[in-house]
Amino acid sequence: MSNSKKNKFAIQAKILPENVYKILNEKASKHALTSYIIELVQEKESTELILKELKNIENKIDNLSPKSIIVKEKAVNEDKLIEGNIVKKVDNVESGIDDDDLNGEGDF
Repeated sequence: MSNSKKNKFAIQAKILPENVYKILNEKASKHALTSYIIELVQEKESTELILKELKNIENKIDNLSPKSIIVKEKAVNEDKLIEGNIVKKVDNVESGIDDDDLNGEGDF
């Protein structure tokens, strides 16, 4: 900390919007105004850094060419099909009807 800091700052309450005045006045009456202002400034700086990084990421995405994008496809092992997988190639389908189903006798 520098010794050249002023001990106090002045805020002109007359020009503050009513909602801002109420919040600052409440914090001041609880002797929490200084810590509240520090928190606000630090949050603003943090938000600005996040926005700057997001802008950098956005620029990098915009600069990607379609040729530089690599899509990896997962190979389906046909020997070990798991429920929910979509099978693209089916060579042979076998089906049948049980004799009990033909006689009207169901499982239920």
